Amino acid sequence: MVEGFNAVRRRASLRTFISRIRRFFNRRNSIFGGVAALVLVFGLLFASAPTAQAYSTVVWSEVRSTTGGGGDVRADCATGSAGEVIYEVISEGVIFAGANTLTYTRANCSTLTAAGTSIGAYQRTLGPYGDARSYGPVLSTCYFAPYTYAVIGAIVYKTPNGYVSGVALKCGLLPTGAYYTTLGVLGWATSTYEDISCPANQVAVGLFVGYGGILDKFGFRCGPVSGVSQTAVTVTSTTGTFGSTLALTSSGGSGSGTVAYAVTSTGTAGCSVSGTTLSATSAGSCTVTATKAADTNYNASSSSATTVTFNKANQTITFANPGTKERSSTPFAVAPTASSGQTVSIASSTTSVCTTSGLNITMVNTGTCTIVASQSGNSNYNAATDVTNSFTIQDTTAPTVSSVSISSSAGADNTYISGDSIQVTVNFSEAVNVTGTPTIPVVIGSTSRSASYASGSGSTALVFSYTVVS
Repeated sequence: MVEGFNAVRRRASLRTFISRIRRFFNRRNSIFGGVAALVLVFGLLFASAPTAQAYSTVVWSEVRSTTGGGGDVRADCATGSAGEVIYEVISEGVIFAGANTLTYTRANCSTLTAAGTSIGAYQRTLGPYGDARSYGPVLSTCYFAPYTYAVIGAIVYKTPNGYVSGVALKCGLLPTGAYYTTLGVLGWATSTYEDISCPANQVAVGLFVGYGGILDKFGFRCGPVSGVSQTAVTVTSTTGTFGSTLALTSSGGSGSGTVAYAVTSTGTAGCSVSGTTLSATSAGSCTVTATKAADTNYNASSSSATTVTFNKANQTITFANPGTKERSSTPFAVAPTASSGQTVSIASSTTSVCTTSGLNITMVNTGTCTIVASQSGNSNYNAATDVTNSFTIQDTTAPTVSSVSISSSAGADNTYISGDSIQVTVNFSEAVNVTGTPTIPVVIGSTSRSASYASGSGSTALVFSYTVVS
């Protein structure tokens, strides 16, 4: 046991040696009474005045071993603005009641760096507590790279008589105290021990001991490191599409605070936010901030105003093909629509077969009619891709004669003589295209004659002519 304690002591760092020097100063050892220069040097190394910090500490709780006697003593590091935390413990040993026991125990306090996330400068020693000792001193420290750890608890080993034989410090990450590691035993490990830890989000800011000549009980006084600045918060969702909401996201920040979003400028997009959902009344841009709330350890932190852009939305056209049409002089309507709700226009690319007016199609001739539907877009929507439909215009129903009349004048005596032209107009149910030279029969007196086609092809009225012969 003793050899084990001495082996640990031989591995002690320069910080152990310096702590030993400090202990001698505390006892006013006369050997160092005249070494003023040495006092000055170590005073500069270990008693640096704290600079102004944003964080603070406070005592909230106490954790300690429950068995053992002795008189209870509580000592705290400086608290409040630029408060301190315990980062290491030093102890010595003695054989008491037949067992190796710790005594003459103390803890060192340090400020933190300005950010409140790493150890700053040594400020004071709490203790020593205990008296007679035979071995040591030995130091156990959470001060190791990257120097972002403080003491958050310990495993306290006990002798059969209930005295403290060893302490294994627990180190936690600043400022939250999140557990990082448990150090080797300062002193002697036994099969009897108590595990003590600061509550969540707290670190050791004070020391508790119960002692007489030796250490009976051991523990810490705990509290939060609060008011620490968070890492930068950044809004990461910066692009949306008009007509759809945008789920806001962020990165950075520290701690457990919730993130809230706010519109700092509605901009051209007319933005509004509900929870994490950002909406826009038009395509354009607006600015948004994210704020991560404060928690036990951290102050609130807000991002800079971040520009979010809502791009124009795409749109599509729905246009049903009219299908084969029987030729008629009456226009028919089509009803193409756009997903944006914007008005769709149509145009004919085969005007010799069909023409358009608004959403109406007029059938000019038989053949293939091709209609193009388009929507040019606006400030919120991109132009739609044109939709083209082609269909057949056919004429399978023969026209019918609706009326026949003599369209020429027979004169005052209502008589045609040799050489006069008799014109007969035949009206049809639809336009008629004439090919060749058709004739129709006419009865002159009691004799049947033929009147030849004269004009009207492509219309609903064809004119036939007969010249009277002697």
